[in-house]
Amino acid sequence: HEQALASRMATLLKPRAIPEVLGAANTDGIQTTMLIDLQGNLMGFAGQHNQEEVIRSAAIACNVWYCHTHPPEKTGSAGELHSVLIDVEQGKLAVSSTGKHLVVCRASVTTPTGALITKAEAVALHLRPALAQISTLTTVS
Repeated sequence: HEQALASRMATLLKPRAIPEVLGAANTDGIQTTMLIDLQGNLMGFAGQHNQEEVIRSAAIACNVWYCHTHPPEKTGSAGELHSVLIDVEQGKLAVSSTGKHLVVCRASVTTPTGALITKAEAVALHLRPALAQISTLTTVS
């Protein structure tokens, strides 16, 4: 049964395809695109930054996302969040959710904010169906 599950997961989202999909967003000032889970674990990335910088960006994105999706009880519900823009020391991060994962695009300071958010949301939308099926398969087994 585990082999069938692994085979089905590989069919849904091939590991080699992840960097290709993420790398397609790396144009027009977007330097690196990454996929992380909601705990901040790096699932894959493509771009100009080294793995240490990517892991640092992933941690920042995950923490900010968590803070905005889990507000203190006294402030009430924040509603459904689609994207977050974060200014970092040498650029910007756009974060968009696929459900149980986050797509993070890191760009230069001069990259237009609208283009950055649009690309993060487009990658998240593209990955959402396959990642949702994988999540369903892993929670069922």
